[in-house]
Amino acid sequence: MLDPTKPLRLWQRSGEPADGECAPRWMTPRNPRRETRGPELVRISRLLGVEPLPWQRDLFDVAYEIDPQTGGLWYGEIVVLVPRQSGKTTSTLSINTHRASVWPHAQQIVYIAQDGIRTIKKWEEQVLQLQASPFRQLIKPNRIYELEPNRTNGRQHLDFVTGSQWWPDVPSEDAGHGSTNDLGFIDEYWSQVDDRVEKALRPTMITVDDSQLWYLSTVGESKIRSAPLWAKMQAGRNRVESKLESHSLYVEYSAPPDADPMDRLTWWHTMPALGYTQSIRKITDELEQDTSKNHSLFKRSFLNIWPDESTDDWPIPRDAVSACTDPHSTIPEGTSLVWCVDIAPDRSAASIAVAAVRADSIVHLEIVDHGPGTDWVIDGDDRPSSDQLHLHGIKQLTGKWGGRTWFDWQTVGSLAPQFAANGIDAQPLPASEIRVAAPGLYDAILNKQVALLGQSELADALSVAQRRPIGDGWGWARGKSLKEITPLMAVTLAHRALAKDMPDWGYDPLSGIW
Repeated sequence: MLDPTKPLRLWQRSGEPADGECAPRWMTPRNPRRETRGPELVRISRLLGVEPLPWQRDLFDVAYEIDPQTGGLWYGEIVVLVPRQSGKTTSTLSINTHRASVWPHAQQIVYIAQDGIRTIKKWEEQVLQLQASPFRQLIKPNRIYELEPNRTNGRQHLDFVTGSQWWPDVPSEDAGHGSTNDLGFIDEYWSQVDDRVEKALRPTMITVDDSQLWYLSTVGESKIRSAPLWAKMQAGRNRVESKLESHSLYVEYSAPPDADPMDRLTWWHTMPALGYTQSIRKITDELEQDTSKNHSLFKRSFLNIWPDESTDDWPIPRDAVSACTDPHSTIPEGTSLVWCVDIAPDRSAASIAVAAVRADSIVHLEIVDHGPGTDWVIDGDDRPSSDQLHLHGIKQLTGKWGGRTWFDWQTVGSLAPQFAANGIDAQPLPASEIRVAAPGLYDAILNKQVALLGQSELADALSVAQRRPIGDGWGWARGKSLKEITPLMAVTLAHRALAKDMPDWGYDPLSGIW
């Protein structure tokens, strides 16, 4: 048997530039106050014939942190997004083997991939590697992996002498049913068009205190087709940025949407397996063979960039938005201001935008505040314990700078009494104005008549926003968009309200519509 204390290979990243450190773009940090079983996974991987890559070591250390209260695992949900061929399969095999062999009681493990055929194929690959390792001694005699369904229960699976079982299953609303599961894997989660698999697996694990459900994937073909993955990404990023303690772990290796796919430094910063199991020559070949627009296939596979983030599929062309971006734009003192408050229909977030006309007749549009919930919209949020940036609130903003506030009655009307009670000059924007607000902003951006600051909140909203018809016009579709778009709604309505509140400023967005 191999000595688990000695690595099979000491990884030394070859060809890496001095400033090419590869780090996750988002990752739940290691909590040093909690012990971890991560080193056990390293030893398991070595016995399987694979030396873990540095990123896998980091993942194992965090994912296997121990809850000091229960002695079980701290994290119950683990979402991991890495580029292709970065070691997802070897990570899965190490985790499955560890669970089946060293846990104090028998484990039920279920593995799911894109579809039934791919699930069996990937499962077979892992089983063959398991059989070629010292762990073959733990596979139950006479019932080693069968290519045909097991006669006992009509399903393929692997039995261990520890009593643990490892099953492949098809992605369906019945996935994992029929037993209590301790460990679940949904591989290539981008292929799931809805959350039926997750809803099927979660109830089977609810009675297991240290159960874990893993989601492993690269990004999908589009945020609409892979809506469940996009939702997981947004939730994971928000948790990491807010630094809120959670039992959900999130890891993402990706490049920014505007990263240059031709720049090798981008590769080194994004691809955790480059220089270890991947070579510059092979990655260069992949790039040269990609004939897709803007190298979207290469970006998706190796930089983890969504194709609809790397093209002009925004509802307002990205090039036009970039042309209007002026990070140094300011509002001259004494300029009349128009404010807009917008709230997501589910009350999950709110935004406050301001619009004003600069001396050069360009409209300055800015997201002043964007935050979760609605309790801060009137008076702001300056609680010392808050991890978030200070949120001003419309009362403070208008009290200091003046100006009228506008809002959409359908979503913000419930705050009208509070506006009045706090002396805020606030009016609902008529439906006739809302109907043309989005086309008006679209036209103004195409004609370079606005100045945007390049704020990420607005870019994120534009990247997922969808349209809906409104009579002869159109507007932003809140329900069809993949996340709340309050920053975009606030800016759109503020721009339109400016034309209504200041009819003499010399530009009417309606002029470009009809």
